[in-house]
Amino acid sequence: MANRNFANMQYSAVKGVVRLWARVSIGATGAPTLSKWNPATRTYSSAPTTGTGPYARGAEGIKSIARNDVGVYTLTLQDTYQRVLGFKATFSNATGLPTIVAVGLWSAATDVTAATPVIKFTTMSSTATAADPANGDVMQLEIELQNTAVI
Repeated sequence: MANRNFANMQYSAVKGVVRLWARVSIGATGAPTLSKWNPATRTYSSAPTTGTGPYARGAEGIKSIARNDVGVYTLTLQDTYQRVLGFKATFSNATGLPTIVAVGLWSAATDVTAATPVIKFTTMSSTATAADPANGDVMQLEIELQNTAVI
């Protein structure tokens, strides 16, 4: 269960809507790095990858992200949820247009109710084939979930 102090007024017919955001910097060969926002300096830095406790690793509800294959990523969450309500990805690049045009969820490999909750997705090129984002791309993820505390 997501044991957090989430806002209780979402103006939605669905109870317990939780929205998570993640910023992922892409390195060489599609290697992802989860970022953490620092409000004091108004900059991003790499999120912690080690530590104990449920929230020591990762940032803002996201525990980690891993590249499994060309264009295939697994996002591990810090908490369990009832279900995925929505998943959006936006890409940006400082030197031009990103090459990724779509993202697809793996419904059979996504389980947010498990002890280790994961969301698996594929990034795709304009030819509808799996492709890694380019080195230097930034992937912004917005994930809508239903909290397990309310059914």
